[in-house]
Amino acid sequence: MIRKTIIALSLVCLTADMTNVLAQDMPTLGPDDYDQWESLGNSVLSPSGNWLAVLISRVSDEGELRIHRTNTDSLVVVPFGTRPAFSSNGAWVAYAIGVSPDERDAAQKADEPVHNSMGLLNLSTGNQEAIEHIESFSFSDNGAYLAIQRYKPEDKESDGVDVVIRTMATGSVMSFGNVSEFSWQDGGHLLALATDADGQVGNGVSVFNPSSGQLRSLETDAATYRSLSWREESADLAVLKTFEDEAYEDTAHVALAWRDLDEDDPDNFELDPRSQSAFPNSMRMVEFRAPSWSEDGSTLFVGIQARRPATEPEEDGEEEGEGDEEDDEDPAGVEIWHSLDLDPVPQQRVREQHLRRVNFLSAWSLDQNSFVQLGDDLTELTSMVEGGSYVVGRDESPYDTDAMFRQQFFDLFAINVETGDKTLVEDRLTIEFGATPNGRYMVWFEGEDYYSYDLRTGEKQNITENVATQFVNLDVTPTREQMPPFGIAGSLDGEDAILLNDQWDVWEVNLDGSGGRALTSGSDDSIRYRLVDLDPDVDEYDPDEPLYYSTYGEWTKQAGYARARPGDDPEMLLWEDRSIGRLQKAENADVYVLRQERFDDSPDY
Repeated sequence: MIRKTIIALSLVCLTADMTNVLAQDMPTLGPDDYDQWESLGNSVLSPSGNWLAVLISRVSDEGELRIHRTNTDSLVVVPFGTRPAFSSNGAWVAYAIGVSPDERDAAQKADEPVHNSMGLLNLSTGNQEAIEHIESFSFSDNGAYLAIQRYKPEDKESDGVDVVIRTMATGSVMSFGNVSEFSWQDGGHLLALATDADGQVGNGVSVFNPSSGQLRSLETDAATYRSLSWREESADLAVLKTFEDEAYEDTAHVALAWRDLDEDDPDNFELDPRSQSAFPNSMRMVEFRAPSWSEDGSTLFVGIQARRPATEPEEDGEEEGEGDEEDDEDPAGVEIWHSLDLDPVPQQRVREQHLRRVNFLSAWSLDQNSFVQLGDDLTELTSMVEGGSYVVGRDESPYDTDAMFRQQFFDLFAINVETGDKTLVEDRLTIEFGATPNGRYMVWFEGEDYYSYDLRTGEKQNITENVATQFVNLDVTPTREQMPPFGIAGSLDGEDAILLNDQWDVWEVNLDGSGGRALTSGSDDSIRYRLVDLDPDVDEYDPDEPLYYSTYGEWTKQAGYARARPGDDPEMLLWEDRSIGRLQKAENADVYVLRQERFDDSPDY
């Protein structure tokens, strides 16, 4: 049975016994009473499950953060507290502290910046500390260190600010100036720092090891460094470095990468478009698509787009004279739409910024120093496949004219990262779900069925035609040719199967088309079962661990949660006449928190 820790967070008593209400003269509510109206916001559960941080908002904007001990009545209230973050070791919680509405209004009238503070609560001792003028903060993955970023001074030209690294066990600090960006190593304690000083003096990228106090400089130059990207669970780092070319008005980049930065002699790599023969001419790596790594660290993925040539400066016009006043008037505007334009003029304006950011995914092999453009004008919409061997591409161009009056269709492609070869998987689709977490199958929905494509063998299968249920949602208004499915619930780790929703139940369906089975049995009683993701950091469900389901009665309006291992009948853990949701599990303990409410009982956790 779930260990439910329900903490009394009753906000406002909305109702009472109707007989008593009628027998009393209730006072009239005034504006001051409305300001006190509270709403129960989101919550964050500590990794140990011993603490729960809950946001409370009020109509008066005088919200607060309540930090509860889950097994006692201990409570810490932080006025104007927001953004709680627990350290992974469960020893600390950090949070932002805003200002009161009066202080904010006074600062705005005085044309002064409004700065938040940062609070720290030692969960063992209860000691609190507040540090003023803090813009952001971030714990290292092991919870032993905290990076604290201050605000940028208004008169500072560069983007660099002061960053303080605090050792939580001792309270000692190390300060760094002119930091424009920082990023903690995934699963480790190294901190990558990009510096940006006025005049670009001393700009570069470095790595700080807070356990040894060592600061290693990786690269320095009179350039801007951005988009620090660690490879998951490794000490491999990538970054983009700017370079200027007067022939173009945009900014181009060199990609830099390092492997094994936790070793004494890390490997380093450089992709410079000016010297890489395979890099397309008149294109650049873009700053708004951060580099990403393949799973094994052999390939770095970047986005490229065509460069914008510099425009010639316009010659000076006529000297100012008698006609200046007339020239200052705004001329009448005329908007012309051509029948070949796919978008109406207002939509063209809306999409202008989006179109400026269109880029093509490309792959750089670090060891071979080879470069392959994966996306192009036809398959500009791409997504990564787990492992990094393939990319899913979509080509909408054959159906753009039809999309003016109906659904947007597309052709689906599998793109080989090593060679750039594209294989047409299926044409004229409207719904695709990318690839499965194990990187083997691509999945899409067409008509009333799900289909899979095996990237290893090239085989395509209808995986639901022999499953005795209906996955298409026919209850929505049929305004489109392709009706939507009820959706994908997830995948099981190590299994070539996918979890699918029908109207009531969750099904385990084999991706090779050999059939499937229902994991729940809600259709008999019109009870809707849906999987609950209790660990967002994991892509697949463990088949050896219980699955948790939210449950809802279509006709009874009851709600609750159920649990079962795949293949077993679900056990109803909670089933009541109230709204129940937001189930959370502590990262390192079997402690669960949920929210419940009903028409005569305000929300509680």
